[in-house]
Amino acid sequence: MAARIERLVLSAALAVFAAIAGGCAVQGEQFRRAELPGVSSAIYVYRPYHYEGSAIRPAVACGDSSVELGPGGYHPFVVDPGKPTCTVRTEASDAVEIRALPGRAYYVKEEMGWGIFIGHPHLYPMDADQAQTEIGSCCRLQR
Repeated sequence: MAARIERLVLSAALAVFAAIAGGCAVQGEQFRRAELPGVSSAIYVYRPYHYEGSAIRPAVACGDSSVELGPGGYHPFVVDPGKPTCTVRTEASDAVEIRALPGRAYYVKEEMGWGIFIGHPHLYPMDADQAQTEIGSCCRLQR
């Protein structure tokens, strides 16, 4: 009986470890600034790692491109100056508009909140100083 309980506990522990280590976080190169062609601007969308909601990877779009950003990841969107909008959607949606000036970098933080059936994504424009401390632990999404 004790051996059976021991096997059950070991199986449960292995299942939890596999779920945690099974690719929940983005794998890739640590944060570094993108090289901007011409008068373009960069919008860095990042999602700090949190286990809650880690299986949910809604597409984030900025300008004309989009990526499915996982927890612990970031992606630099290179956009033309103007007022590009970044959007994200599950059963709920969120959007932020950036006033992009030539050659400048902007930061948008994505977080997952509670939802009825699936997590609700939120986008927050961030101050560069605070974003630098948070995005430093994120890895670039490999496409």
